[in-house]
Amino acid sequence: GGTFSDTQKQAAAGADMYMHCISRAQMEDFFDASKGRLDDRFLVRFQLVGLHCWMCHARLRREPKDRYDTLFREMMEKVWYSTELDLHNQYDFGFIQARLRVATHAG
Repeated sequence: GGTFSDTQKQAAAGADMYMHCISRAQMEDFFDASKGRLDDRFLVRFQLVGLHCWMCHARLRREPKDRYDTLFREMMEKVWYSTELDLHNQYDFGFIQARLRVATHAG
């Protein structure tokens, strides 16, 4: 074994944080009718993931930038890549269409 660089540790932590945001965004409480119920649609789920990532980013910004920059970038890369794949696999978007769709809804 060797040692990992700070960048490698941040990249791994970013992937872990992304998975945590995904699991939080999929909590059934968001879609439970007795608790206000959100519509179970692609865009709503995408927004929930984005909200959880934003909350992580808001917390990370309290730290020096070099301690979270790679971590946040890695987490967001996973969000965009996953969204592209979902649009392609679930809605038969070509990858160029998926990129346009994500860019349109992200802004």
